[in-house]
Amino acid sequence: MLVLLVARRSWLPGVQLGLNLLVSLPMIVLLVMLEAGGHPTAQMNSATGPGRDWWLLWFDFWPLAMVFLLGAIVGTFVLLVVTGVVVIRTKPRRHVTIRILHATLSVAQPVLMLFFIGQYFPDA
Repeated sequence: MLVLLVARRSWLPGVQLGLNLLVSLPMIVLLVMLEAGGHPTAQMNSATGPGRDWWLLWFDFWPLAMVFLLGAIVGTFVLLVVTGVVVIRTKPRRHVTIRILHATLSVAQPVLMLFFIGQYFPDA
């Protein structure tokens, strides 16, 4: 099966880009919450109003974001290995450095996002 995946390597950059965009989703939700006046600590929000609603959304979304980011770390690591196999097996002449760099940064992005999102734990 891996040989078939290696033979059709044109899907790799699209999958990596899709994972990069999906990994950015928790940060986008967090930044929108902070910009709208919400805060990750419940006491910093008013008892009623949009701040509390944003905090409740963040409270419900945060565990899912952490599980999603852990899954993205595994997925991007698998893509890094597949990219390495593609580079070794097919010896592409063009953009080898860019492909390996993009795959490596794709692994680093969810790890950094995990630490970033982890700092904004929804505190009560």
